[in-house]
Amino acid sequence: MSRSVSEYLIQKSREATDVELGQSWAQLDELHAKKLWHQLTESIRVFVNHPCFQNGGLVEFYHNFITDFEHKINPLSLVEICLVIVREMKDYDEALLFIESIKEKVKNDVESRVLCMVAIGGVKLIANKLDEVKEIMEEAGQLLDTIDGVTPVHGRYYDFCSEYSKIKGDHAGYYSNALKYLGCVDLTTMTINEKSTRAFCISIAALIGEGIYNFGELLVFRRQAHERRIDFSTIAEAAQIDINDVELLVMRGLSLGLVKGTIDEVDKQVNMTWVQPRVLDYSQVSRPLGTLSNFIITNNYLVRYLVLKRGSVNGSRRSN
Repeated sequence: MSRSVSEYLIQKSREATDVELGQSWAQLDELHAKKLWHQLTESIRVFVNHPCFQNGGLVEFYHNFITDFEHKINPLSLVEICLVIVREMKDYDEALLFIESIKEKVKNDVESRVLCMVAIGGVKLIANKLDEVKEIMEEAGQLLDTIDGVTPVHGRYYDFCSEYSKIKGDHAGYYSNALKYLGCVDLTTMTINEKSTRAFCISIAALIGEGIYNFGELLVFRRQAHERRIDFSTIAEAAQIDINDVELLVMRGLSLGLVKGTIDEVDKQVNMTWVQPRVLDYSQVSRPLGTLSNFIITNNYLVRYLVLKRGSVNGSRRSN
């Protein structure tokens, strides 16, 4: 065990303003001495958010303690810890250099590297270096495509992209990335204030964003696949407009690529061949899943029946 590390932790324990804080420093010293790296990592992830660091001390904590064993820490956990530490660095170059150094240390882990890139992009975003941010965003996105499934890093990436889109005034981009972010995170971890703020921003983006027309239930197509021809009167009733405005509405939908089909002005009908897919919620996705499950069960019964039938036929042949 490094003597300087132990001395640093013991000194901090003695300087603690309360008993609980002193015990926390002592626990870190004990875990470090026993080389219990996983437990130590988890303790540090919690400890870096302690109120004792409100007025500084995280950078010192990193250089005097974490650097001694950071090669033992899980790469993603190391980045998560360092992202808390970098908040203390107010100087642009210092923050950038620090994250770049961490990125180099975790370069063999894709998720950790992407998270570092997102952090670097965040620093550059604050500095309004938008061209550089865009390059980082594109490179990080390509790396994320190589990762199977959805990880917590995906959420951080989409949140970063949504902030970039907001600053650029790209309302459609913000809307898309903000929804992707919400699909990657546990909503129960968000505060009421954060939920309200995001809901407000997403709603505004949906209303003024170019090319956004799908608002879930507002575009529900409640007709069977074979029911292609729709009367003007039916459309007027569903859209709550005058029947004389139906043709204009359909033409607008056709021009925007929301639907495909033809208009029969003589019979006052529209022949729909395609409708833009809509977003499904969990209950809507579960319905076809239930149908598929029933289909599988039925097939299993059929297979068993055929196996038994085949056995009885073969038995009859042998007896003959």
